[in-house]
Amino acid sequence: MIRLFTALLTLMLIFMVALTFKRTIDKVLNYMAILLPTVSLLFIAATLNDILDGSATHATWMVFVLSLVGTATGLKLLFDAWRCKHKSTQKYAEKHLLEIVRQHAGRVTPIDIAMQTDYTVEEAEQKLDLFCEQNIAERDLTPSGKIVYVFPGFMSEAEKRQAQDPMTL
Repeated sequence: MIRLFTALLTLMLIFMVALTFKRTIDKVLNYMAILLPTVSLLFIAATLNDILDGSATHATWMVFVLSLVGTATGLKLLFDAWRCKHKSTQKYAEKHLLEIVRQHAGRVTPIDIAMQTDYTVEEAEQKLDLFCEQNIAERDLTPSGKIVYVFPGFMSEAEKRQAQDPMTL
């Protein structure tokens, strides 16, 4: 019985390692990342009973160690999947904000951003302030004292066509 559990756990570990090299099977990987630590924890519970009884054999210890490795591997895969999804969400949000800036010819207010996204005006202002901290945007004041965020990197097509090699200026 222990050999069957060991073989099953080993096959699952091999399968998990093989899947980590295939980015196209993200959903399967996520399901396996949940299944692996779950099954491994069951094996840990089963082997702990033998270990605490004092009836543990070498096979029991091997299943116990493999189960610990399986649990750690599954948890790492879950964390990696979460981190990857989190990063792609952040990249999408940044691209979406920059697209709105482009639509406004490189000049926006937090209200402009809030109207075209799910952000509140305060959240939009925080996002725009981050662009300023990264020297991607600058703050300008209107005559009435309102802040306009200016993105100098957004140029008109005419400005882009007039660009010259700095060595020839």
